[in-house]
Amino acid sequence: MKKKYFIMKNEICNLIHESSIPALYHEESDVDMFYGMYVRTYIEIDVINLTQICEKFNNKYKLPCK
Repeated sequence: MKKKYFIMKNEICNLIHESSIPALYHEESDVDMFYGMYVRTYIEIDVINLTQICEKFNNKYKLPCK
């Protein structure tokens, strides 16, 4: 019969993060700063994309975009 191993939810999350971004865990890094910059990057990309959509809409339908 196979042994059953139980792992806590926070341990699973730590293993996922450690495996996907090992530099954060094997070097002295500021995890909060990393994730802050990560989120900021995606927000900036979203704003750029929305601006481009607005400009295309304005060009096609002559609607004011602000």
